[in-house]
Formats: sequence, C-alpha cells, structure tokens
Amino acid sequence: MGESRAVFVLLPGRKEENDHYQLLQEETALAAGRRHGLRTEVAWAPAFDQLRTLKKRLLEPAPERLPLAWLRLGLAATSLTGLLYFVT
Repeated sequence: MGESRAVFVLLPGRKEENDHYQLLQEETALAAGRRHGLRTEVAWAPAFDQLRTLKKRLLEPAPERLPLAWLRLGLAATSLTGLLYFVT
C-alpha cells in the first residue's frame, strides 16, 4: 500500500528532555503509521510554541509533504483542539 496521506503528531515538550511517556507516544505513533501504511510525522514543541509549529506544518510548501489524514495533538495542546480535529 503506497503512502498517500500523512498523520501529524504534535507532542508537548522537547525531545531532549527524555520524557518517557512522550517518547512512548512517538514510538507508538510511528509504529501505528507503518502498520496502516501512513506516513507519520512527529514534531515536538513546548506548550506556548505548539500553534506556531502546527501553522508551520500546515502552511509550509514542500514537495515531499503529503496531505494530512489526521492530526494528533498532545495534552498541552488542549486549547488548540477547538481549532482543528480532523484535516481533510
């Protein structure tokens, strides 16, 4: 099955902080994407930087970028969930 859509997972914090729960979230997201034939993109951003990171991903043109099938926000982004749940 070829990849035609992508899942974007935005996790709170910084990867360098070694938050084991968030590292497990990243690992699980990548494995689920492989299992379902979806490209999974994982980004990390502190709580106050998540909106900028999301906007950058949605607006940045790149030839290798696939349309998003789903957007997953981490717990620090609960204020963003009212903005966008599902990307078509």
